[in-house]
Amino acid sequence: ASDLTLEAHAANLQKSARRCYELASRKVFSLPKLMLLPGVVAAHPGAVAVVLPAFLALDGAKARGIAALTAAVERRRRAAATLRSTRSKVEAHDVADAAALRAADGVAFSEKQWAALSRAVEAEEARKTALETVRRYVRWLYWSDFLTPALEVVIAALLEGNLVDAAEVWVMARALEDGLDTLLTRSRAEAELGELATDVARLAALADAVDAAKAPSTNTLDRVCRSGAGVSVEDLRFSRSVTRVSANSFNVAPGEALAVSGPNGCGKSSLFALLQACARGDAAAPGGLLVDAGGIVSAPATIAHVAQKPYCPRHAIPADWLATRAAGAD
Repeated sequence: ASDLTLEAHAANLQKSARRCYELASRKVFSLPKLMLLPGVVAAHPGAVAVVLPAFLALDGAKARGIAALTAAVERRRRAAATLRSTRSKVEAHDVADAAALRAADGVAFSEKQWAALSRAVEAEEARKTALETVRRYVRWLYWSDFLTPALEVVIAALLEGNLVDAAEVWVMARALEDGLDTLLTRSRAEAELGELATDVARLAALADAVDAAKAPSTNTLDRVCRSGAGVSVEDLRFSRSVTRVSANSFNVAPGEALAVSGPNGCGKSSLFALLQACARGDAAAPGGLLVDAGGIVSAPATIAHVAQKPYCPRHAIPADWLATRAAGAD
């Protein structure tokens, strides 16, 4: 999904830790009753041998249904997260270019797009909620109308056959119930484990991205960049995404002007980004830009970039930002 923000990763980590604690704590608090199970098995091996396979088969059938519902819930959850991310990006883009949007008379179109995305998010959330409701109902039905009555029938049969005393009923019921719950943890916690697996996968993707960012870059500029009074390029070849750029050679001496023209996506911005990186003395090429070996780029440290849309940081006083820029220029 495309909702991999820092807040989303923090929420995934918190949910994963909470689910692991809840699953482990349930088993830890069942240990005293589980210790009674060996005595029950030793006292009634025949009854356990008959009852256990039946309960395993019943729980297996329930587990397959719960697993299918859990997979559907996870699909809806990922779809809703992707739609929310798309809506956020569309909203941020439209707000950032509000003036251009009004000039193009596209406000009505933008409103319809926002509304359509919101309806799509709500529809996915409604489907997810419906599936979760069905899953909860199946679990409740299984416990109230299948498992609990089955345990009562088994214990009643043992009482009728004088195989257990009335004093042993509660002990046997609790020991069997907790023993089955521990034995069938995977199937009974299918929903929690499915969501945990999704969150862990997202955290693993984050860890891989962090490791990749920390790894030393093989796309260094040391073999490409040179210092000089003017701007010059010799035998330069680089690529970004599907765009492949070749610049045989050109020189721009101090005081001269050079215009670079071409259609959108032909590599103009990538060329200037590379010139800026060399002028700053960056160790690695700009993100996504791969430079072939053999080329030479010469750019003075005094090179400056004048953007079409000047950058101004958010939640900052403009005067402070301008003062910082002026101090940096000095």
